Amino acid sequence: MKNYLLYKIYGTKKSLSTAKSQAFELTSADTTYLLPTAELTGREILVIYNSSDVTIYWGGSDVTTSNGVPIASSKYMVIPAVNNIYVICGSAGKSIRIGELK
Repeated sequence: MKNYLLYKIYGTKKSLSTAKSQAFELTSADTTYLLPTAELTGREILVIYNSSDVTIYWGGSDVTTSNGVPIASSKYMVIPAVNNIYVICGSAGKSIRIGELK
């Protein structure tokens, strides 16, 4: 599965040497949060797993629950080589997991 995912993202097989994971709490409703607050330098892939029981939304710094890309409960999103990704949720006290690879 790992090689298939990398092939789909890069069009070729590529070795990634560093991984970083973090639990992240969305403490306030309708507040944007930068993921993560300290990005892995040289990050190539960001994975956001929604471990909460409600939908969260990702996008740029202007993300809202109306314009963001939804990630349903217990689902994940893989985003290649990007910085300044934000999430928002309509409920307080929800958790997500973040994985970074380079």
